[in-house]
Amino acid sequence: MRTVSYEVLGPLTVRRNGIRRDVGPEQRQRILAALLLHANQAVPLTDLVAAAWDGKPPADADQVVRTQVAALRDLVDPQRMARAAELLITLADGSYVLCVEPGDSDLDLFNRDVERAGELRAAGSNAEAAKLLRTALALWQGTPLEGLTGPLFDNARAQLADARQRAQEALDQLGTGQSASSPGQPPATTWSSAQPMTRSQPPTPWQAPSSAYGTPQPVEPARPSVAKLVVLKLLGAAVPVVSLGFLGWLVTAGVALKRRSLALGLSAAAYLASIVWFTVYVMVPPEEPELSNGQALVTLLYLCAGIACSIQAAIVIGSPKRRAGLQPPYLLRPQLPQYQPQPFQSSQHSPDAVLRNEARHLASTQPARARLLGIGRPDLPRQFDDGGLIDLNDAPADLLDTLPGVTGKQAAAIVVSRLQSGRFRRVDELWTRGLLPGPLAPELTDRLVIIDLQD
Repeated sequence: MRTVSYEVLGPLTVRRNGIRRDVGPEQRQRILAALLLHANQAVPLTDLVAAAWDGKPPADADQVVRTQVAALRDLVDPQRMARAAELLITLADGSYVLCVEPGDSDLDLFNRDVERAGELRAAGSNAEAAKLLRTALALWQGTPLEGLTGPLFDNARAQLADARQRAQEALDQLGTGQSASSPGQPPATTWSSAQPMTRSQPPTPWQAPSSAYGTPQPVEPARPSVAKLVVLKLLGAAVPVVSLGFLGWLVTAGVALKRRSLALGLSAAAYLASIVWFTVYVMVPPEEPELSNGQALVTLLYLCAGIACSIQAAIVIGSPKRRAGLQPPYLLRPQLPQYQPQPFQSSQHSPDAVLRNEARHLASTQPARARLLGIGRPDLPRQFDDGGLIDLNDAPADLLDTLPGVTGKQAAAIVVSRLQSGRFRRVDELWTRGLLPGPLAPELTDRLVIIDLQD
C-alpha cells in the first residue's frame, strides 16, 4: 500500500496517505526536488549543496543540508525504523538516496506510460498507445518544479518540456493514422532520471559521443591495466626505501591530495613528523660520539615509520577510489525501451538458460570482456544476448527492481548495501546481509550474475 507520493510535473507536491503535506522552506524544497529528479540514485552531499543555493552557499552549507534532510525524513517517513532498508531517505557513503517505489511519482508514471505507449505503437496497437499517451500528458499540472530556479532546475524543465513535446508529437501522429515514427524522426522518449544538460555542453570524461537519440551515453572511467597497476605500486613502495624514508611522506601526501582523503593526509603528516624528529634528535651531531638510548629508540621508530610508509604506498597507489553512486551523478543515460523481464524457465536446456550459462562462464573466465560486452546490463546499448541476466554489483536500482520478488525499496537497499559493505561476492549474500528473505527463489538466482573485476 502506497503512503507517500510525489509530484514534480507542476509545483513540487508531497502527499502522505493521500493528504497534501507542506514541504517547508525553499531550501528544503530544492533539496527534495534534486533527490526526486534522481530517485533511487545516490546524490552526493556536494550536489545537494549546489542545488540548495542558487548562488554561493554559506560556510555551514553541509550542516544546513543535513538538517534539512533530517526534516525531510520526518516529512516523508515519520514512522521510519532504524534499518536502512526501511528508510525512504538513506545515507550511503556521504550521499543520499531517496527511495521511491514504482508509480509513486508523477514523473515515473509519465515515463512508464510513454515507454509502454512506444511498445504498443511498435506492435501496431495504436488505440491503446494513444490512450496511454493521453494519460501521460494529463499528469502535467503546469510548469515543472514551479518557483525553483537555478541551472539544475532550469535544465530539468527544458528536458522535461522536450519529453512532453515528443509525447505530444507521437500522439498527434497516431491521430493521423501513422503506426510508427516517420523516417529520420526519433520516437517519443521519456525524461532521463539524471542531471539535465544543455545540448551544447561538451561531454564530460564519463560520456561517449551522442547516440541516435541525441543523448550522451555514459561510459566507465578507464582503469589502469594490471601491469601498470603493479608498476605503480612498486614505484610507490620503492620511494620510501630508496630515499631512506625521507621522501615517503611525499608519496602519501600526493595520494591524499588526489583523493582528498583526510586519513591519508594525517598519515603523511605523521611520516613527516617522524622525519623531523629523527633529523633533530638523531642526525644533529651529538656531544657524545655514541647514540644514547633515546636516540636509538627514535631511530627504531623512524625505521618502523619508513616500513609502514612503504606498505601503505604499495596498497593505495594505483587503487581506485570507491565512489558513492550507482553511476557518475547527473549523467544522461540513453533512452532505451523499458526492459521487460522474461518469465522463468526451469529447463536448463531452454534457449535462454543456455545463453545464461554461456554468459556466466564468460563472466567467470573473462570478466573484463564480459563487462565490455554488457553482460548483466540490458539497460545499456549492446548486441550480446546473455539470456536476461542482471549484474548484481553494477545494475542500477530501477533494473534490480525488475527481478522477480524484488521491490523498489529492496532494490534501493541492495544498492546502499553495495556502497556501504562492498561488492557482492556471492548471490546468497542478499540473504546473509538481510536484504532479501531466504532461501532465495530459483527464479531470482537464475537471473543474477556476478562479474568479479579486481580493482
